[in-house]
Amino acid sequence: MTEPQSQTTETSESPRKELDDSSRGRIKARSRCEAAKTAIGEEKWSEARTEYEAALKVYVSDGWTDLSCGVQLGLMQCCEAQGDVELWFNYALQYFSNPSSDVEDKLKRHRGMLSYVSNKKSEGEQIYPSGLPALDKPLTLKLELDNTFAAVKSQFSKIKSVVFSEEWFSVLITTQFDHPIQFDKLEIEFNQEKYNITQQQKEDKPLLLRPENPNTFSFPITVEDNSLLYCKKITLQIGGGGDSTGACLRLEWSYDHDDDEALLERAEKYNYQQEVGKLPFIDRPLILFTKPTPSLTVELDHTPPALLQEFYSLAIMLSANDDDVKKGEISVAYMDDMFVWLPEDKPDKKDKNWASQRQHGKAAVFPFSSIESQSHKEVTLLLHATRAGKHTIPLTITYESSLAKGLEVQKALELLVVYPFDVELTFADSLLWSTGPPPASQLPAAGNSQLREASSQIATSHPFLYRLSSRTAAFMESTNTFPQVYDNANGRLYSSIQFTPIPDSRARSTDKEKEKEGWSSSGGGGGPQAGESVVQTTFRMDQPIHLTAKLIATTPFPITVRSIELSPAPGITLWQKPVNNPSQIYETLYTGEEYDQAFVIKASESSESVATGFLGVSASRHLSSSGGDDVVLFDLPLPNISVQQVPITIEIQAPITAWLGCPITLTVTLYNTTKSMQAVDIAFHDCRSFFWSGRASMTYDILPQQHVVLSYNLVPIQIGANNLPSFDIKTKDGVHIVTPQDHWVVYIHPFNKHKTINEMQPKQEA
Repeated sequence: MTEPQSQTTETSESPRKELDDSSRGRIKARSRCEAAKTAIGEEKWSEARTEYEAALKVYVSDGWTDLSCGVQLGLMQCCEAQGDVELWFNYALQYFSNPSSDVEDKLKRHRGMLSYVSNKKSEGEQIYPSGLPALDKPLTLKLELDNTFAAVKSQFSKIKSVVFSEEWFSVLITTQFDHPIQFDKLEIEFNQEKYNITQQQKEDKPLLLRPENPNTFSFPITVEDNSLLYCKKITLQIGGGGDSTGACLRLEWSYDHDDDEALLERAEKYNYQQEVGKLPFIDRPLILFTKPTPSLTVELDHTPPALLQEFYSLAIMLSANDDDVKKGEISVAYMDDMFVWLPEDKPDKKDKNWASQRQHGKAAVFPFSSIESQSHKEVTLLLHATRAGKHTIPLTITYESSLAKGLEVQKALELLVVYPFDVELTFADSLLWSTGPPPASQLPAAGNSQLREASSQIATSHPFLYRLSSRTAAFMESTNTFPQVYDNANGRLYSSIQFTPIPDSRARSTDKEKEKEGWSSSGGGGGPQAGESVVQTTFRMDQPIHLTAKLIATTPFPITVRSIELSPAPGITLWQKPVNNPSQIYETLYTGEEYDQAFVIKASESSESVATGFLGVSASRHLSSSGGDDVVLFDLPLPNISVQQVPITIEIQAPITAWLGCPITLTVTLYNTTKSMQAVDIAFHDCRSFFWSGRASMTYDILPQQHVVLSYNLVPIQIGANNLPSFDIKTKDGVHIVTPQDHWVVYIHPFNKHKTINEMQPKQEA
């Protein structure tokens, strides 16, 4: 219990000890003041001044401003008696800035000080320092920057700038004097004399320090060469009417700077933005002026990829940094497959001679006008690529600035030019219609991506000659890697396509078979070139062929398909008009979306490689806001097809339904379409579902342009969907026209005892 009590005693005695120390200091200071008064009575001014200075030091350190007022007045009396003018002014300024001083007394003494400086006693209430000798020359008082009577800060508007740029230098002066102070002149001295500033009192621009708020004086400065400019001295002059040679009071604040290298390092490291956020006025009396390096920033703005043969917009942003650009030009290197125009010079694509209008081998040059410092100019060019793939477009910007001539900036544009689609082409042989084309509803519809399923539905709805799965050739290609081909005969530029077969599970072939057919086992890009590529399926002459073109959007932006039209080659005809109008589609596709367009063609000549023609596609970027979209026109060459003039065609007639046990007739008609005799071998095979009668095998010699009819009687013995008996028909050279794997289906109904045989006899259908 005793330890806490002793601790309490110690802690309670500690502040009393401090209070005693402070009291003893004030007692000593008071004693010194009394001694000073005694010395003044004895006119011992030096002794009195010494005592007052010691007392003032104690009062100021302890913050006793009210006690320090009397001491300051006593020191002023001593200095006046001794005739020490400079020291009297120093103590007078301390007294004027003391908040505890008597306001009226300060005002009177301030008026007396102004009268003394002007060497005349003005009328009115004042306390004139009559003991001081008359002032006949300037009196300069060197003050600290944070002096209580008048504190000074200065700053440049920037820490760094470029020559010939107008910057501002500001001086902030705050005073604790209770009344406005009017002075006659403000002088600012820099390390370079030619930039010194002097401002004198004028009627329209009074130089006045007000105690209510900070007083700021700002001046513009323009430097013409590389230099580190800093403020050395700021001076306020009171009296003299602006003349610095006669009687006047000059208050001077000086900056103690390091050497120029240290100042330069300070300027380089100064974080202006960070400091601005902390203080409204920064004491930063230095600035670094440099000549700007001629610089032009070039930025390219565009929306890749570019579409083949479109007018692709390229915005070139030219920004002048710290230097004025007087004039310049943009030069685009000559490229065989790249054309460049200004928007106002864009050619008409309908003009077939537009490509020959430029000068061969010469770069395209586009001048631009002046650009002021810290501003920019935009130049828009239109690029037109005639080859898909990656393009490197060299740009050279030459210009002349206010600092130098013959300046140059090199820029390279890496541009990918693409077709807007991948293309999938499907060729499928159709039925041999003997009475004209099929109804439009049975053709693959536009936009239907299930071509094979649609084609199979056609095949199963009619008697047909070939199995559709063995007659389908599908190709897929990324169009963005097409090499370029120029067709001199037709005078047009197009891209050759490399076709790659899509595997078909219904008709697979081994790798050796693929190599034999000319396909690369590596997949994309390994097939024959367009113009040389041949669909590895043989079609009949005058046989309807389904051609479906599927466009798959590959661009990152939406594409509007405007038209898909087929331009058939000689020997190819459009046999069936498409259901929709392929010249007016206007279908917008987003990335990965598809659009199908179906055509039906016929070949009127036979050859191992028959040219099919071109698929013309027009499309554009889908621009929802601006209506000035650019239409892209390009031709996709179609692969050649193998066409044979088949010497023998057949027509099979059989019912599609029958009744159990009721006989039906199967008729096979063979036509010789040539001008010579054709020998045909026919073999008929047994079937579980039917009893049949007729010749099982035979050989016929069919005269030119004649036909042979074979009839078989069949009796169904199983109900349900049953295959008709199969047969094999081939020519003497081994070409199979019909194989045992080809089947036709007849549905057999149960026997109905309520109907007669004649009523159940089915009608023959072709």
